[in-house]
Amino acid sequence: MNRAKQQHGFTLIELLVVIAIIAVLMGILMPALQKVRAQGRSTACKANLHSWGLIWRMYADENDGKFAPGNRVGWARGDWVLSLRKYWKDKDQILLCPSATKRLMNNSGSVVDYGSHENSYVQGGYNNQPPEECSYGYNLWLFSLPPGVSALQGRPRSLHFNSIFSKNMANVPLFLDSMWRGGGPWYGDEAGRSVSPSYAGIRPPDFNGQWIGYNNEMMHFAIDRHSRGVNSAFLDGSVRHVGIKGLWNLKWHKRYEAGKGFIGHWPDWLAGYPDQ
Repeated sequence: MNRAKQQHGFTLIELLVVIAIIAVLMGILMPALQKVRAQGRSTACKANLHSWGLIWRMYADENDGKFAPGNRVGWARGDWVLSLRKYWKDKDQILLCPSATKRLMNNSGSVVDYGSHENSYVQGGYNNQPPEECSYGYNLWLFSLPPGVSALQGRPRSLHFNSIFSKNMANVPLFLDSMWRGGGPWYGDEAGRSVSPSYAGIRPPDFNGQWIGYNNEMMHFAIDRHSRGVNSAFLDGSVRHVGIKGLWNLKWHKRYEAGKGFIGHWPDWLAGYPDQ
């Protein structure tokens, strides 16, 4: 006698077990996938910065090795976007780090000019051109000041690197991940160092992406955008990751005491971060 084969579907218990297993696997895989995506964005960011290093070298080659004078548009922190315009205008995608492509909104829902660790900022307008959105910034100690100009935005002429062929090129930051157009970190005195770590030009942020104002120079770069730090192009053409605390160890200007780090106390959120 033939017996009809009995057919049955999954029981509710079996379905719940399968769903639970999938949930566990997703919980294991998602952090790994997010890490891979973050690494991919960081790699693309470094490729952008390699392009910027080449752009600066092309500019210097056409100007006797000199950097820009810093007086083209009246806002030196963003002078680079105009000085280098002919080199980047056909590939403006390199203005944005892949990890910071959208503008920042304030609590009322309005767009603000400045950026953050994961947001872009806006340049100042010029010649009736629409302002560019960017997420990189310039080391403002790299200007070849015109004759008779003793300082630029309070930064003394004597501390500037005016040529791309300067000494200690491998540790002089050129172009970095940033939440503003540029910054010229220093301690405020003629030697570039003082006893006041709270000075706006050098103090660290109290939290990631903090914005106080354009003259808080180190805050523009001291952001956790890529693995507790930022990517940076250097004067020798190299590009590497720099931890947030490591930013204070770079050779920002001629008399900056590279390697000594921040002379004050780190805010709580940075206490466990690596020194480099």
